Amino acid sequence: MTIRVCSQSGCQIHTTGKCLEGFDPVEECPYVSSAAVPDNVSEPEPSISKFVDLPSGDALSSEQANQIARSGPTRLVVVAGPYGSGKTTIITSLYESFQEAPVSGYLFGGSRTLVGFEKRCHDGRAHSGRLTPETPHTSMRNGERYLHLRLATLERASLRDIHLLLADISGEQFAKIRDSSAAAQDLQALKRADQLCLVVDGEKVVDPKLRHGARNDTRSILRSILEANVLSPSCRIDAVFTKWDIIVNAMRGPQKESLGKYLEQTRLALSSVRPSLNLQFHEVAARPRSSAVPFAHGV
Repeated sequence: MTIRVCSQSGCQIHTTGKCLEGFDPVEECPYVSSAAVPDNVSEPEPSISKFVDLPSGDALSSEQANQIARSGPTRLVVVAGPYGSGKTTIITSLYESFQEAPVSGYLFGGSRTLVGFEKRCHDGRAHSGRLTPETPHTSMRNGERYLHLRLATLERASLRDIHLLLADISGEQFAKIRDSSAAAQDLQALKRADQLCLVVDGEKVVDPKLRHGARNDTRSILRSILEANVLSPSCRIDAVFTKWDIIVNAMRGPQKESLGKYLEQTRLALSSVRPSLNLQFHEVAARPRSSAVPFAHGV
């Protein structure tokens, strides 16, 4: 067996059959010659890329979230509320809580979005250099993104895994839903949600000028979602007062009576949107700025 070889550096005539100098036929090239190859020498193996396409670890797209949902038992939670109400902080505080201990009997079993979580947690930590903890704003340009936790619970002396998908959606998207129930039809996360968590901004609750707008925003979001008829019949709906540490501190002052009345009126206003829902209410301080309540209170 013979092959064509070339003394010119960079010529690949032995694999491509084409002359580097452009001679045709290639035998006319003065640098080309023939060489004998022993019969027991096999053809060279095609080159294999040394690069492996690894997951980015960032928040998941809808299709990537669907792949996880198809792989095993999964629960999808949508945290809904206006811009700045504390939606993403609730999500990140849950992740950070698992770094300390099990949560509600569940063990941390891993995550496909560790990078996504860490990006959102960075500004809330001391090494960020910020004087006060912050959570970066979720941009509407990102569309629907999902953060993932794999949890494990001990059942009958064996571990049972469950995937938890947390939809991280911008407040601007929920502002559109507040103003039009048609916008709820465009949000795929609502159609697949196992739990909807409605947020009332606790920081606005303590401001008499803003508190009624905060209640109306959450109430309008709930009404639009229900009118759009996008939720599964089995979807559980809860309401959350965020930044509860701010409310606790305000209740220690002259606002105690008016705040208590407002909170009760808000519970009634949200429940009246559809009484059959049997809304459950919770008080959450995901990342408190005072010692009034512990970290991830109510999460």
